[in-house]
Amino acid sequence: MSGTSYHGGEYSSSSASGHLRRAPPRARPGDEDEFYPDLVHYTPAPHTLDEASVASSASPGEGPSLSRPRVRQTDEERKAKRRVPEDKRRRVEVSCDRCKLRKTKCFRDASEAACKECARAGVACVSKLPRKRRIYATEEQLTGRFRALDAIVRHLYSGRDLESDESVEALAAELGAGSAEVGSAIGDAPVNQRLANLTVPEGRLMRSPAGPIYLGAASTFLFASQVRELVKRSKLDNLVSFDEAGLRRFLQTADLASSGAARSHTGRDQEDDAAVHSDAIFQSSVLATSLPPREVCDGPLSAFFNHVHPSFSIFHRSSFQDQYQAIWTREGHELDPGWACALLMALVLGVQAVESERSARGFPVTAAARYLAIAKDHVARLTTTTSLASVQALMLLSLYHYNAGERSSAWTFIGQAARIAVSMGMHRDGEDGNFDTIERNLRRLVWWQLFIFEQTLSLDLGRPGSGTDLSDVTVALPDPAVMDQGDYPTEYLKHSVALADLSIKVKRYVAATSMDYEDPRKLTHSTLQAEDLHRLLLRWESHLGELLDTEYPFATARLRRMHLLLHIQYQHLTAVLGRPFVLCHAHHMALSRTQAVHPLDPRLESLATTARDAARLTLDYLHRLAESDLLEPKVWLDFAYAHHATFILGLHSKFGLKDPDDRRAVTDMVNRAQRLTLAPTYRLLMQITTQYAYIVGLAPDNQASLGPSMKVSSQRLAPMQGQASLEELFSILPEDPKVIEPFGDLRAFGMDGVVPMDYFDVGLRDATGGNRGGMEAQALR
Repeated sequence: MSGTSYHGGEYSSSSASGHLRRAPPRARPGDEDEFYPDLVHYTPAPHTLDEASVASSASPGEGPSLSRPRVRQTDEERKAKRRVPEDKRRRVEVSCDRCKLRKTKCFRDASEAACKECARAGVACVSKLPRKRRIYATEEQLTGRFRALDAIVRHLYSGRDLESDESVEALAAELGAGSAEVGSAIGDAPVNQRLANLTVPEGRLMRSPAGPIYLGAASTFLFASQVRELVKRSKLDNLVSFDEAGLRRFLQTADLASSGAARSHTGRDQEDDAAVHSDAIFQSSVLATSLPPREVCDGPLSAFFNHVHPSFSIFHRSSFQDQYQAIWTREGHELDPGWACALLMALVLGVQAVESERSARGFPVTAAARYLAIAKDHVARLTTTTSLASVQALMLLSLYHYNAGERSSAWTFIGQAARIAVSMGMHRDGEDGNFDTIERNLRRLVWWQLFIFEQTLSLDLGRPGSGTDLSDVTVALPDPAVMDQGDYPTEYLKHSVALADLSIKVKRYVAATSMDYEDPRKLTHSTLQAEDLHRLLLRWESHLGELLDTEYPFATARLRRMHLLLHIQYQHLTAVLGRPFVLCHAHHMALSRTQAVHPLDPRLESLATTARDAARLTLDYLHRLAESDLLEPKVWLDFAYAHHATFILGLHSKFGLKDPDDRRAVTDMVNRAQRLTLAPTYRLLMQITTQYAYIVGLAPDNQASLGPSMKVSSQRLAPMQGQASLEELFSILPEDPKVIEPFGDLRAFGMDGVVPMDYFDVGLRDATGGNRGGMEAQALR
C-alpha cells in the first residue's frame, strides 16, 4: 500500500503504520490570551526545534525525520515563516468587558461592532477594563527574581511579620505602593481569590417559636447585638438626660415592642376552612364567585401594580391582565394553581399597600386574610409543580412573610422558588425555541428578580444564597422593548443585578471580619480586601450613566422612586461594607475614655468615614422619597434601610463627635415613622431605632412633640364599614398589651431571653441576668 499524507494538519498515514495519526489542532493567535489569562509566557530556548523547519526537512511521503541535517535559519526568518499575514489575522485584540468577566471568546464581525454575545443579549458592548499585564520570563527567571526580592525585603524589615500575603500587602500600603502593585507582584490575585482566603466565623443559632434558626456573622441581627454590647460598655451614666415628659415619651416607644407578638388569624369560619382545603378554587368560575365583585377587586390589584410591582417586578402586566380578565369572562376553565395563588397574593399585598385609601374601600380585609390562607395551604402543591406561575406565587409569599416579621420563613420560600426555577432551566437561555417572545423574556425577568431578592434576604440574615448564585448562569436580561418599560428607568434591572452580585462579595467580607472590631491590628490586615470591594462599588456607580444624577428629571414619580431606590441600595451596601470599621472606631473611642490607646490606623478611620457618609446619604435619599410622598412603609424595605443607617450614625454620635445634620436626618425618619402605618417588620425595627436614637443623642428634642404615639391602640385604624382592619390581615398585634407571645424570628432580635422592649435596657443586670433596676430608674437618677 502506498503511503498517503495530508500536509494541511488534518492527518497523516503511511504504509509503515497503516493508522491515521491526527495532528494537534493549530492554535489561533491570541487564544492563550483569552482562555488562559493568567498564563506566564515562556521564551523558547535557542536550541528548540520549530515545527516548520522539521516539516520542511522531511521527504515527500515520509514522516518528519530528526536524523536529517536541517538548514540553520535566523530568528527573523523563523518568525517570518510562522507569522500570519495581516490580512488573514482574525485575532480580537481587545475583548469586551462582558466576555472578559464570563471568560468566553469575544467574536466580532468588525472591530467597531458589538460582539456576538453582547448583541445576542441586547446589552452594550464596551471595553473599559484594563488588560492584564504580561510578564515575559521563564519560570526559573521569575523564581530567582522573587527569591532575591523576598530576601531584600526581609533584610530591610527584619522586625516585621512578613509570613502572610496580608502582612506583605499591609507593608506595601504603608510605603505607598498600593494594592495594585502588590497584586501584580504576587500574581494579580482577583478579588474573589482574596475573599476566598478569608475565614468566616460561626454565626448564632437562635431560639424561635418554630425552632432554632441560624443567623450568620454578616446578619443585621449580629450587628445590632454588637452595637448593643458597645452601648452597654459605655455605662448608662453617659446617657442623654430626660425630663419627666421626655421619659414618658421614651418609655411610650416600648409599648408596641413589648407587646409585639405573632398570632395566627382566627377569624376564619368553617365554610372558609372548607374552601381553603378544596382544589375547586382553581376553577375560574369558583374563584370568580369566591372573590368580591370585579369593581372591588380592581382597586387592590391596581394598587399592587402601582406600589409593589415596580420594586418587585415579576409579571408582564398586559399578559397578567388578560388572564385576570378571563376569570370573569370564561367560565369553567381550569386555572394554573400557581397563577391562582399569585393572583390572591397580589390582592393581599395590594390591600396592605393602600388599605386606608379609597382604592381599597369595600374590599373585605377578612377576605384578604382568607386568600392568604389559601395560598399558604397550597404551598406543597406549588413546590411540586414546575411552572413559572408557581415561582411567582412563592416569591410573593416570601415578600409577604418578610414584611410580616417572618424573615427566616421568607428566606425559605425564596429558596423554594429558586430551586423550582433551576429545575425549569430558568438560569440558562439554552434552547428556548419553545417559548414565545413574551414568555422567554418573562422567565428572564423573574429569574433576575429572584436573584436580587434572594441576595437581599441572604445579606440581611447572613446566610448563603439558596439557589441563584450559580456559576453556570447564562440567562440574559429581558428585552426592555417586551417588558413594561414604564415601571423602572432604562437599564435599571442591569444595574440592580450587578449590585446584587457585588453584595455576595460584600457579605463574605463582612462575615469574615465582623468579629475583628476589637482587634484593630487584625482588622488592618483585611483593609486591602475592603478597598478592593469599595473600588468595585465605585466602578459600579460610574457605569450608571444618566442614572448617576440623583436629580435627573424623570417623567413619572414611579420612575423617580426606582431611581432613588437604586441609590439607596448602593449606599446601604457601602455602609454594610464599612460596618466592621465603624464598630472598630466606636470601640477604640470607648477605650480611649478610660485608658491610653494607640492612634487608630488611618485606613480604618477612612473606611469608617466612608460607611458613615453612605449611611447619611441613605437617610437623605429616603428623605427625598418622603418629601415626594414616595415612601413604601408597608410593602417594601424603605424603613429597614433607615434602621441600618441610624445604627451606623448612632455609633459615631455616641462615641465620636455629634453632627447636627445626623440628628436632623434621624429625627426626620423617627417622626415620619410615627405618622405612618408600617408593616410589622419595619414597625418593630423603627421602635428599636427610636430607643437607640434617644440613647445616642440623635432623637428629637424632649420639648418637641413626637407626633402621634406609636402605641398599639393609636395605630389601629378605624373599622372600614364594620370590616376588620389591616392588623387582622398581618395578624401580629394582640389587643391586650399584657399578652406576650413570640414575635416570629424578630422576637429575640439577636439576643437570648430579652424582649425587644428591653433591647437597650442594658444596664443594671447582674452576672446571672437578673435585673437590678430598669431604664426608668436609671434615667430618673
